[in-house]
Amino acid sequence: MAYNELLQSMELGAQEKIKEIIGAARMAADDIFRDAKRESEEVKRQLQAEAADVVSVERNRSLYLLREELKAEEIREKERIYLEAFEKAGEELKSYREDPRYRESFTRILRESLDGIQAKDIEVHIDPRDAELCFQALKAQESKFQLVTDLHSIGGHIIRIPDGSITIDNTIESRILQAREVLKKEIYSILFG
Repeated sequence: MAYNELLQSMELGAQEKIKEIIGAARMAADDIFRDAKRESEEVKRQLQAEAADVVSVERNRSLYLLREELKAEEIREKERIYLEAFEKAGEELKSYREDPRYRESFTRILRESLDGIQAKDIEVHIDPRDAELCFQALKAQESKFQLVTDLHSIGGHIIRIPDGSITIDNTIESRILQAREVLKKEIYSILFG
């Protein structure tokens, strides 16, 4: 009987040992599971933070590009309006030659142009429609003038010295271009505040 008791005792001891091993294995598995869960939460948090950073950077980049695109579009629109204003002014000035003030303006600007030139021979380039007006304005001048009717302009003149060292462009078109550059800031301020 001692043999059966010995076997039972050994079996009980083995079962207890199995229970201990299973308990220790469960505790180790629980520890591993908790550690894995903690690590996965940390990895998840890091990935979310990285994703949030990427989204934030991309959002900021997209907003910056959109702002720049809107600024460029605004500048293009302002430039279009600005150019359109001068285009309309040019269209309105096409009939300036018929205005009674044109005769006085042409004569005054011609004299101003000639006052600054110390030369004996001067070419005055004009539109053929201004030939008689120019001839009358130059009668009182002492210098020698050659009238050249080779311009096609809204009005005004170009004065040149035959050697090309001096050229004064006082056509209405050139004055519009000069005014466009000089008045650009002021016009933008008026148009767009």
